[in-house]
Amino acid sequence: MKRLVMAAATALFMSAGAGAQQGAASSFDTEFPGLNPCTGETVAYSGTFRFVSTPSRVGRSSVTLHFTGIGSLGNRYVFQDVLHETSRSGTDGSSEYESAEKSLVISSTNAPNYLLTVRTTLTYNPLTGMYTNVWMNKESCTGK
Repeated sequence: MKRLVMAAATALFMSAGAGAQQGAASSFDTEFPGLNPCTGETVAYSGTFRFVSTPSRVGRSSVTLHFTGIGSLGNRYVFQDVLHETSRSGTDGSSEYESAEKSLVISSTNAPNYLLTVRTTLTYNPLTGMYTNVWMNKESCTGK
């Protein structure tokens, strides 16, 4: 599920670059298969995907997902995901990309809830030609 969100967000973020001066917003309804990692239950989700880019010298975008679904064991879920991205380029050729994502899979039944928090920073140093990638991932399951 995270790969779906990241792939879609990255594609939209990259395509929004040309129009970033005016800003961009779009949303669409979609369906996709998902998972509650706490139970292993597959979930059929449907809902709205929303993308917003903000014009600035620092490229910014956000993706918000809100879906509901029914799992293979009959549990009902609400899936919410918020992703914020920032991209900066220095006059010296340096660049930095940051993202922060929080996903919630909330059960309206007795199945445990799932929380995922991901932070990523990718930095390019033109003096060394090296990239530095810092990635933090925190997952938890909370009981009902």
